Amino acid sequence: MRQRAVIAMATVGAPDLLVADEPTTALDAERRTQVLRVLAEQREAAGAALLLVTHDLDVVREHADRVLVMYAGRTSELGPAKAVWNRPRAPYTAGLLASLPQDGPRRRRLPALPGTPPAPGALPPGCAFAPRCPLAADRCRTEEPEPRDVDGRLVACHRTDEVPADPVALFQEGRPA
Repeated sequence: MRQRAVIAMATVGAPDLLVADEPTTALDAERRTQVLRVLAEQREAAGAALLLVTHDLDVVREHADRVLVMYAGRTSELGPAKAVWNRPRAPYTAGLLASLPQDGPRRRRLPALPGTPPAPGALPPGCAFAPRCPLAADRCRTEEPEPRDVDGRLVACHRTDEVPADPVALFQEGRPA
């Protein structure tokens, strides 16, 4: 109820933009659905855009038109949500999607991203994801990639052409890092 009240207060002034930072954290499935429905209703009523800041990829899949994936405070991939979801072009995005449980009777071990994220303020030279990336090359470790257009979205990676269509393939056990 407190989240609903905050959402209602935020929309009283008919804002152009609603920002919801982790609006579904620590909620059960029913409350999560309710909060997202209230956000959508209020966004519609106010005629506002909605910016969802979340780690919940199911929320992204269900509610986002566009998505910005960030790693260590830098853009990894930005584009239409369906395109990013269906064919990630950045290795970090692929790793996030590969770590999601799949529907269906066949269960598989979920891949994990190797290594640990860098400490804030102590980013490595080059691409911040390079120490954890199975595609990293020498260039990745020395030159920070600039976001560039790849298939109608912005991707910050030197090796976008090598990201497989199946994100799981990039992070399978036994693949050299």
